[in-house]
Amino acid sequence: MGLPSAGNCLESAKAKPRSNWFKLPTMSQFGLIEVWGEITDSGPYIRQIRKFDKSPLVKGIILRVDSPGGDVGATQEIYNELIKYR
Repeated sequence: MGLPSAGNCLESAKAKPRSNWFKLPTMSQFGLIEVWGEITDSGPYIRQIRKFDKSPLVKGIILRVDSPGGDVGATQEIYNELIKYR
């Protein structure tokens, strides 16, 4: 269960984000943020988006969501932060 080999990812997990850095020949990377379960707190995800935004190596963010829903406010905050990154 991995992503296609088009690029390597920086990965973060719910609640306690963690990052794995992988080097590519072109030095381009993608940030991977995974959201599992209900979205009740936007803080960990916003911090991870901002961390990826500060890295000159990260060229894009992949947001993988497996959630039945959650707090509308927290979801909107994550969305707004992603739009700023764009």
